[in-house]
Amino acid sequence: MQKILIVRVFALVLLFTSCLTGSSAKDNQSNKLDSLKLEKALPIGFLAPSCDEIQQLIRRVVKWSDSENVIDLLPCISDENDSIYIGFDLDQLQQNLQLLKNTKLFSDHFIENYKQIILALDKKLKGNEFEYGAWYVGELAPFNFASGISPWCNCQDKMNWDLIEVVAISDLEYYWKWGGLTDEMHQCWKDFQYRFKVIHEEGNWKVDYLEGFELH
Repeated sequence: MQKILIVRVFALVLLFTSCLTGSSAKDNQSNKLDSLKLEKALPIGFLAPSCDEIQQLIRRVVKWSDSENVIDLLPCISDENDSIYIGFDLDQLQQNLQLLKNTKLFSDHFIENYKQIILALDKKLKGNEFEYGAWYVGELAPFNFASGISPWCNCQDKMNWDLIEVVAISDLEYYWKWGGLTDEMHQCWKDFQYRFKVIHEEGNWKVDYLEGFELH
């Protein structure tokens, strides 16, 4: 009887040890996967950027978007009567892509995403696929992108761009909000947030995603 008891106790010890080892192995594997994800996102030898670095980057982006150097996001072309838009100027699109690259503010992925947005809109416009019909010259576009609101900030009104404050969501994802607000200011200014992502590319931190650059 005593031998049977000893054997059972020994078996329970082995089972408990095995469970702990298995759990530890799973935890180690999970940590390794998380580490690999971070290594793919961040170049070897680089730490995640400081919020100050990214704050300066996003301020440069919105200041550029608010300057005379900004690209025409919707390089549309009209019919011979100049009454409706019938597509996009794809030569101008190519120039836009190069201008975006020249700023050194945007990643290749961001630029390609913008290109695909315009190509998708061009196809729909030429196929008359929009729910509200034709896009008449002088009227708002029948789609959400860059129509009535700036995708650079998802806003119509703005304050001083230097008031922008950045908050980290993860190593490469952030949102910016307005700083320097007083109690008297409307709650909408205090609630406003704009999400974006960055990536290290060609030796610089660049914008890889902006919340407004999406095709709805």
